Amino acid sequence: MHDYMILRLKEFISERFKLTQSTKLIYPPKYLNLENDEFFQKLLAGISESVSIQPEILLDEFGSYLAPLLAGLYKQKGEWNILDLLEYAEKEIHKNNRNKLTIADPARLKIIRINRLRVEIIYSSPRNLPHLGVGIIKGLASYLNEKIVVEMYPLPDHSHLITVEKIVK
Repeated sequence: MHDYMILRLKEFISERFKLTQSTKLIYPPKYLNLENDEFFQKLLAGISESVSIQPEILLDEFGSYLAPLLAGLYKQKGEWNILDLLEYAEKEIHKNNRNKLTIADPARLKIIRINRLRVEIIYSSPRNLPHLGVGIIKGLASYLNEKIVVEMYPLPDHSHLITVEKIVK
């Protein structure tokens, strides 16, 4: 987990729970010497316990918070909808991050376009943060003013199947 995500998590928690940067919840001193992935996990667990919200829910909300920031970093092409953007995520965005940022190792996504209204994503990552991905998907749909239904199912190999269906009126 690179510093960008840790910084954004701290911002999200400060805004969501109206905390100041000096709050020990944001910078727990006992975790400062840990590697970024471990620091992120410990920070998330500590925040979850402090605010009495399950880590999965925090990750989902954090993903939604990140979505507009990520959308601003990665310009979409033409008139893409949420499903087009999801198809682009692994092929261009995650691959580009892996190549340019040696510390970045985003989740591996296998995206299958089922039809014009549905994609299936096989999410795999040693970090095992699928709820973050689901939150990002929901946040991107909101950012694009689109309605979707997202479901997630664990798979035997510890990856997850995430289905995204676009709702049209």
